[in-house]
Amino acid sequence: RDAGGKVYLFSSDESGNVDLLHTLQNESHEWYQYFGRSIDLDGSSLAVRTRDDWESKVNLYKFNDQTLEMELSREIERPDGFDVQQFGRDISFDGGNLTISSVRDWSDGRGIVFFYTSTDSGSLKLSYVFEPADEAERNAGFGQSISLSGDHLAVGLPSFDRTIDSQYRYDVGKVIVFTREQ
Repeated sequence: RDAGGKVYLFSSDESGNVDLLHTLQNESHEWYQYFGRSIDLDGSSLAVRTRDDWESKVNLYKFNDQTLEMELSREIERPDGFDVQQFGRDISFDGGNLTISSVRDWSDGRGIVFFYTSTDSGSLKLSYVFEPADEAERNAGFGQSISLSGDHLAVGLPSFDRTIDSQYRYDVGKVIVFTREQ
């Protein structure tokens, strides 16, 4: 069994024909790398979650139109000062900006979302950290799913519990939408 993981990049034309452009394979063939567990594509840039020595990270690749290859452009590791697990639990990439979610603590599923903005030089800078607002959100899987679109970030909380019609309901779920002020 090949434990490295793969990501496939497809293209479609105006008539709906789909072609395989490239297969991106993890260089490591170690077990439990989880290469490709989370991915997102923004233009010709691809973000892929992987692991290295049990530490999760996100690799950014650029598609080269001439060689039809995906080239590793940078690796993003867990920011210093944050004790998180599963860095890259979910990834969302839009307009050069990138959001990466992580699980903070396995025992209660608390999550955190890191927001990176693209700089004029093309690098990424950690700009903001989103955390749950209260105890109910902290224990609800904050950040297990995320989606970034323009100035809006949607954060999923699939295990959010609440009372509906006087009855307590488990794992009803919730989505919080954050909007960036200009």
